[in-house]
Amino acid sequence: MKNQKEGIVIVALVCVIFVAIVLGFYYLKDKKAKPTEKETNPSNDTTAIIKNKNDYEGKIGDYSYTINSNCANYDDLEKLGYNIAYMKMPNSPEIFTISSGLYYITTVKQITIKDGNLEIIVDKASTDDAGTFKNGIFTTCIEIYENKTTPKFKSVVIKNSEEIYSNYNDDKDEEQTIEGTNITYKVLDNCDTKDLDLKRQGYYVDTENRPDAPYVYTIVAGQKPNGCSDIALKSISYKDNYLNIYVEEPKNRDGAICSDVITYPYLCIEVNNIGDHNVVISEQIEEDSLIEYKLIK
Repeated sequence: MKNQKEGIVIVALVCVIFVAIVLGFYYLKDKKAKPTEKETNPSNDTTAIIKNKNDYEGKIGDYSYTINSNCANYDDLEKLGYNIAYMKMPNSPEIFTISSGLYYITTVKQITIKDGNLEIIVDKASTDDAGTFKNGIFTTCIEIYENKTTPKFKSVVIKNSEEIYSNYNDDKDEEQTIEGTNITYKVLDNCDTKDLDLKRQGYYVDTENRPDAPYVYTIVAGQKPNGCSDIALKSISYKDNYLNIYVEEPKNRDGAICSDVITYPYLCIEVNNIGDHNVVISEQIEEDSLIEYKLIK
């Protein structure tokens, strides 16, 4: 009887051990087949992998990013490249508007931020509607904060598998000559506005008391209702001692998603090789209607 009981116990132990081995085998197999969350989306402190819409918002170390497909409308978006813009207010994000031109949809695949350097890898795909804008899908916008403040990247590289995108903003710092004169001008990427009232529409002028000193015009659009608002130089000319500066507010695409925040857009233009002169700064509101910006004293 005793031997019979011992035999039953041994058989039971063998069964338990066998079941444990089988369960352990299937557990390890299932774990291997289903990667962990970190393996599924291998984002880390320097890189975010964008797989689907769930990854359109996220963090990379001290940086946070948001991706959307509805961007402000810039005239040069039909070229391959990108535009960098700011909301022109303290602690605003840096906004990258990326375009693959008229022939491709732009999709962000990876964002890497390391040692203050930004790299964005995008993908491009041909469409049946080549040559047209279809609901703004040919551009992608990325807003990036650094600890809820405006980031300052040492370098920016945006590319796909075949080429590196050019920066539209590079043209801004190039000095240009007003036709028929030796007067030069350039749009400044940054200028000092800490003592200026950006809530008022108008312009400020700054120059030093010497004949060869440049004139810096800070043109202020005034208070605007959302983050899509901006101001840009349309044209500049000189005639009969009048410097004529025309500005415009870039139009947003239909369906553009604009952040619900008050902004104060402004534009800074440096003019060289010009003596005493009169200036007229205006914006075309309608085809035959202009609004003139007044000097703010």
